[in-house]
Amino acid sequence: MKNVFIGLAIGLLLGVVGSMDYEDVKAGEALYCSNVKNGVWPDYAGIYTKVCEAEYGKPKKFTNSSL
Repeated sequence: MKNVFIGLAIGLLLGVVGSMDYEDVKAGEALYCSNVKNGVWPDYAGIYTKVCEAEYGKPKKFTNSSL
């Protein structure tokens, strides 16, 4: 019986950690898409058309800005 509870606890823990990882990836993707769309940086990963365009629209033209 003790082993069953340990197994359930480990499974629950892995589920929570997996969910948190997924949320982190989605937040990073949203930030990347937003920054490409607003012209903050170019599509350096080359994923905007595939991943972001349907949700965020066409990106602005990137202009090289100097600090």
